[in-house]
Amino acid sequence: MLFALVAVFLFFSLVEISLRLILYVKENQEKVAFNKDRNSLFKAIPDDYLGYTMNPESSVPGYIEINSFGYRSKEVTLKKPENTYRIVTLGGSSTAGYEVWPGFNYPAILEHLLNNNPPFANMNYEVINGGVGGYTSIQAYRSLVRDLIRFKPDLVIWMSGWNDLIQSFNDNWNPGLLLQKKSMLSRFALYKTLKKILDRFPAIITAKEQYTTFNQEVLLHYRVNTENTIAFLKEKNIAIWLLSLPVVYGPNDPTDKQAFQIAFGNKKNDDEEVKMTLSSYEHYLNLMKDLSSENNIPLVNSGLSDGTTGKSYFFSDILHPNNSGNKVIAYNLYKHLIDRNNFYK
Repeated sequence: MLFALVAVFLFFSLVEISLRLILYVKENQEKVAFNKDRNSLFKAIPDDYLGYTMNPESSVPGYIEINSFGYRSKEVTLKKPENTYRIVTLGGSSTAGYEVWPGFNYPAILEHLLNNNPPFANMNYEVINGGVGGYTSIQAYRSLVRDLIRFKPDLVIWMSGWNDLIQSFNDNWNPGLLLQKKSMLSRFALYKTLKKILDRFPAIITAKEQYTTFNQEVLLHYRVNTENTIAFLKEKNIAIWLLSLPVVYGPNDPTDKQAFQIAFGNKKNDDEEVKMTLSSYEHYLNLMKDLSSENNIPLVNSGLSDGTTGKSYFFSDILHPNNSGNKVIAYNLYKHLIDRNNFYK
């Protein structure tokens, strides 16, 4: 019996070691190129409070650049330099920069605009990109409270919501799910390999999004997280702006076949997924308008939100702006800053 147990242990140990070697080689190959979905690879660091953070060691110059603090920004100091106005942006992959080159996410472009066309003379401007792919509103809020507040921002821009909306159709949703904490099993190469195999067969997986009814509880938690963020910053006398989520085809957009195809492929208008996605975005937008009015803070139009025409050239999918789309967002923010002269209010 003991011999059999030892044999089994040695067998699985050998399999585990072999798979780790294979994954190590594969991940290092992917680290210098885009994978099949053109998502640049980064190895997330497990985090008990945030679920995960980005790993600075995953930086690849020219592909995905992560600074020493774990953000997709240039290197900054924790202490704010003199005569510097500092902006922190919060959100998920649309903020971090999905399928865009380093320097082409909207925070980086906004910083470039501010420093090349400064609203005030003798002032330097820093925009720290606090967006992390996959982050929901609770993660964005917690990231601000624990980490990003240390940079002493003068203004925080909140563009979070898509990852919450995606969760709103998950039948297995619960508030803890939003932290996306990894299973202990995810440390094992054998588990990772089996999961990749099973993911190729959606029928086997039971925890997929179910497009049935909109979960109002998700929206309630989104409101609470956004309100907590607003209250936290107001208490510290730090300005906050809400930035409307970009969407290639929104519920009130004019008919645009190309934009619709980017968003939904070959689906039809009456498809359940299409109707629920558009409905969820409308719920979100109405909530953002309420939060803006209730708290007397700006809701800035990203320039690529609902009710805008000609957006198909600015997106890689339904929610992710491409390089040109990020320029649109940055310019709209810059214009808002200039028009309202709102830096110190």
